[in-house]
Amino acid sequence: MSFPHTEVPYTWSYSVDDVATSVTADMKKTTFKTNTYTRNTATGGMALIDLIGVPAVLFDSETFTNNGDSTSNSLSLYGSGVLSPATSEMSIDGALASTASYPASVLCVSMISVVRMGFVEAKGNTFDGNWLLETAYNSNRA
Repeated sequence: MSFPHTEVPYTWSYSVDDVATSVTADMKKTTFKTNTYTRNTATGGMALIDLIGVPAVLFDSETFTNNGDSTSNSLSLYGSGVLSPATSEMSIDGALASTASYPASVLCVSMISVVRMGFVEAKGNTFDGNWLLETAYNSNRA
């Protein structure tokens, strides 16, 4: 199924080392194609990819692997040598032991969140090993 829309092309030109180049894009459609998202975290009621009010979006052959909630555990594992979790950073054990302290509004909402869209198409995407903490049932998290 394709998005039935009128293309709104926008062309911009630039020059690098006296080589002129022009790029044309459809300004009514955003396309994510063949990207890989590995070992990323999100928090604060946000998703890894948050889109609001885009007329049309296509997710084509995207790969999401080992992404999830931002916790001291994930930062220690994935950010080793680059990031250090703050002493106040939520841990998985702490979140599950004190669920009232960690409502859905402070957790990752999903891998992709789309709000007020005209059209969304997803094809050939892969999701493997991603996780979300559930401190309480919430039908708004996916």
